[in-house]
Amino acid sequence: MAGVYRHVRRHEIETLTLDVWLTEDGHLRWTREQAVTKYRRRGRPYSLTMDCWDFGVDLTGFAVPAPHEILYRD
Repeated sequence: MAGVYRHVRRHEIETLTLDVWLTEDGHLRWTREQAVTKYRRRGRPYSLTMDCWDFGVDLTGFAVPAPHEILYRD
């Protein structure tokens, strides 16, 4: 999670949404990152979406972090 925090702080991200899709047998199939930064372009928030897929990574034993592990406030 430390890497995610560094990414958020470095790029001054205000909102970060990570979606993860798994196959029926528990392998990572697709991820989507949607970020909105504090920067503005023509008065509108600068945002980006990145999709990655076909990993095939076995996620057996992977646990979703608890809220206190992912919520960060300065």
